[in-house]
Amino acid sequence: MNGQNTAAGPAAVEVLVQEEAARPRYESRGRERRSSSVPLDLRRQRSASSSLVQPLPLGVQLPPVQLPVSGRTLGRHVSLGPGWELNKEGVAQQQQQYSDEPSTSQAAAAASPPAEVPPQYQGPGVQERVRCHAVADSFDRYALQDAVLRREGSLQAYAEVLISDFHRVGDSSTSSVFYFDFGVVVFWQLSKEIEQYILREVAQSCMVAPLLPAQRETDRMRVQYTSAPKHHIENDLLALHYRFADDPQVKLAISFALAQSTKLSLLEERTRALGRQLSRLPVAMAQTGDIPVSERQIMKHVGDLFLVQQAVNLLGKVLDTPDSITAAPDHIGSLYKSVAEYLEIHGRVQLLNDRFSVMQELLDILRSHAQKSYYSQLEAAVMWLVGLCAVVAVFQLVFLSFWKPAWRAS
Repeated sequence: MNGQNTAAGPAAVEVLVQEEAARPRYESRGRERRSSSVPLDLRRQRSASSSLVQPLPLGVQLPPVQLPVSGRTLGRHVSLGPGWELNKEGVAQQQQQYSDEPSTSQAAAAASPPAEVPPQYQGPGVQERVRCHAVADSFDRYALQDAVLRREGSLQAYAEVLISDFHRVGDSSTSSVFYFDFGVVVFWQLSKEIEQYILREVAQSCMVAPLLPAQRETDRMRVQYTSAPKHHIENDLLALHYRFADDPQVKLAISFALAQSTKLSLLEERTRALGRQLSRLPVAMAQTGDIPVSERQIMKHVGDLFLVQQAVNLLGKVLDTPDSITAAPDHIGSLYKSVAEYLEIHGRVQLLNDRFSVMQELLDILRSHAQKSYYSQLEAAVMWLVGLCAVVAVFQLVFLSFWKPAWRAS
């Protein structure tokens, strides 16, 4: 893009997106989480009714569905906790206590109750789509700041995340994009074409150790704003009151938990790939009684396991409650913890550590056996050399016993 297109701002972005949407796509979009474990008929039914989702009757809950690939389950029901059962005045007081500049939802909560509910929030309400992409190990923060400011012109910087607003031509609504330092991007209410455009034109040049398209992880969630919701998360649908529709702290809490879960899914996939490589070794040992790999290959597996385990340990620091969430009002922290609980982040980390322990024990056994085999071969070689020396000595004695030098013959 030249300087004129960059200066044109959102209009140029929209034109380029429309042009590129008409081109054929040959690159992979990465893995769409949970799609392989949901029946085809159910996926078609969801895609047909994704524009308007009717809430379930009170007391009716979907049974949990165990996923064979993804590390978390669908159909769970998690309440947002007592902090979300407060009235508007209580929420406004908490927000004013922690923030000097109240957001749009804070001002609405502090004001007198409206006479009527806005038309768009009546009935099923308004539903927003949140999609998350893990595209790299990390981002170059300073390069990313320059790229975002050059493309969008607006930026909010926090300790571990950069937030940018995306304005569409001909639409008064504003979409948000969250760039996390650990290589994850979260999009709010954007089409797939615009998401791929932002990833390619803004984030691609700032990636550190970028992932191949087939290695990327994708997850999604829906947020529904209504006039009288039951604050809970169920079947990847988060129900909130409409007064939180424009609250950036609410979006930040949801995006943080979803980004951490998607990054964890990437490490889970790496662990599964390493587990598939190691799973054939015990079978071969049981069938042949020997190890089909060399000690060098075993040490390579040990190094791969250490790299994945190190990445999980580094992610453990990321999985702690972020400073931006800790400094927020109590109900924002409760929202973050509820979303993290729904995504089963801490349980999945514990499961990964258990898998690491099993694989580490297997590799220790293989390495010990390989070392014993090496020492056995070394011992056999030494014994063979000793035996060879003994045979040579015997031949020397026999030769000397029959050999008479010339001076003895006389």
